[in-house]
Amino acid sequence: MSEDINVGAISEALNNKMDRDNLNASDTGTAVGGGWSFPSNSYVDLTVESSGTVYTMPSCGWLCIGFQHPNTSDWINFGVDILDENNNFIWNVSGTRSLSNQTEFVVVPIGNNQKVRIYQNAFNITRFRFIYAVGSEP
Repeated sequence: MSEDINVGAISEALNNKMDRDNLNASDTGTAVGGGWSFPSNSYVDLTVESSGTVYTMPSCGWLCIGFQHPNTSDWINFGVDILDENNNFIWNVSGTRSLSNQTEFVVVPIGNNQKVRIYQNAFNITRFRFIYAVGSEP
């Protein structure tokens, strides 16, 4: 016995959840969509702890870190590890730079409640900021 599929009912049910331009998305749909969105004007400056500290990000957005070494002849090594909920490594942004008193900025996309670990050697972190994605602001 075959059953007919009511495409109209399925389409209406989906349209009631979210339309193509995302204007009628639920709060949950907006928050999920925010994970794919551009940076908002909302941000929070984070406190820098010791190298290897794990931080949990508050929402979907971007982590912005500025690295600067006070000496012109030294190299810096930095790393930003993206972790799963058990602090296991997923992926990494890292580098070695000779900055000559310049600042290197790294911007990393972050998911909701994503954990990150920052590694550094003897240099200054001049900016440690989380920028909320549009739709994910507090």
